[in-house]
Amino acid sequence: MADHSHLDDATYFRERAKEWRALAQQVDDFEDRNNFLAIAKDYDLLVEKADAHHARKASAIAYKW
Repeated sequence: MADHSHLDDATYFRERAKEWRALAQQVDDFEDRNNFLAIAKDYDLLVEKADAHHARKASAIAYKW
């Protein structure tokens, strides 16, 4: 089994944010649109965390050498 998690996959979260933004464009209700955009923004925060996690991991691996 692969040792892979979406929790540290920034690309996965970027795609989810993109999907929520696309959905927001299709919604007429202002409140719903804002809720969808808020979800997309939350995914953007996960992108930042995943990128930071990846950078720490890469730094730790480089440090071992």
